[in-house]
Amino acid sequence: MSATSDPGRDAYIAGLRRLADALEQHPDLPLPYTGADASLNFHFVTEPGGGRHAMDEVTRLIGASWGPDEMYGDDPVYIKREGRLDGLLIGLIRYAGPQDSQDVTP
Repeated sequence: MSATSDPGRDAYIAGLRRLADALEQHPDLPLPYTGADASLNFHFVTEPGGGRHAMDEVTRLIGASWGPDEMYGDDPVYIKREGRLDGLLIGLIRYAGPQDSQDVTP
């Protein structure tokens, strides 16, 4: 069990563990769409370009196999990075900033 000072966070983590246990114990139980076919997303949507550091830190901490960053949207423009943590598809999303036009695949 997690030991943070945030009961909501602790309950969320416990729920993920219980869901994983149920999926493991019941092979006929289908996988949730989010995380299997569509990414389970973390959002870093502050000012344009402001979530870059937080997104990079989460990328490092999770340790998934990450694909390239991609831009999407018109106004606002977002950056999305997707990766796999074993079979779980994870997405990291933030607002694009002026420096992103050179770094990211449109």
